[in-house]
Amino acid sequence: MKGEVPCTETGGVFEAAREIVVEIVSGEGGDDSKLFVGELASAYVRYARAAGLAARVLASREGHMTLAVSGEGAWAAFRHEPGKHVCQRVPATESKGRRHTSLISVAVGLPPSAAPPPLRDEDIEVETCGGHGPGGQHQNKTDSAVRMRHLPTGVTVFINGRSQHANRREARRVLSARVAGIERARAEAEGSEGRQAQMGGGRRGDKVRTYNFIDSRVTDHRLGRKTSQIRRVMRGELWLVLGGR
Repeated sequence: MKGEVPCTETGGVFEAAREIVVEIVSGEGGDDSKLFVGELASAYVRYARAAGLAARVLASREGHMTLAVSGEGAWAAFRHEPGKHVCQRVPATESKGRRHTSLISVAVGLPPSAAPPPLRDEDIEVETCGGHGPGGQHQNKTDSAVRMRHLPTGVTVFINGRSQHANRREARRVLSARVAGIERARAEAEGSEGRQAQMGGGRRGDKVRTYNFIDSRVTDHRLGRKTSQIRRVMRGELWLVLGGR
């Protein structure tokens, strides 16, 4: 369906995000594919800044660039970019003037959270019981030990010490760390799956956009739009093919 964009997050989460990560990776096409990664990344940075967004390079290596784009409407500006982008031209390195077709893939996602959200009281079940093992008569006769369980994940922590208050604090700290680890692993797995779905494996077919430098034309296959102003598009004026502005 035209206008449909694969992603791993719900629309509301993406639309509300003030920062996104744009990953651009070379595919078929050899050296020219790697060159086009840098050219499209530069176009994206100019496009983002023209839209009033902040853009910076997070990581860069041959054939692989990652950008961070932040500001109100960051997702809306890049919602049509995930997928395969095709470049058709005669590369500067081509001595016989032959036309080359190369491919790059783009994925758009959310940055990893710097810190996990705090645990909610309603998601925690707490039991107290008498302590066991070394610790003296006081520990064994009072309900100082704490068993704390995170209901959504089933993670359980048992802390056995002389002070119930100290045990509660320590149990919550340990439980928070363990739950955060589980959530982080889940998010990484989902992000990896979504990234692969957006990029489509780096091969031709199911194209998002074709940049034909020979005919000075850019065609967006998803939106059904085209423009003959390819030089302006590569200077960051993506609205010429996306519409708007």
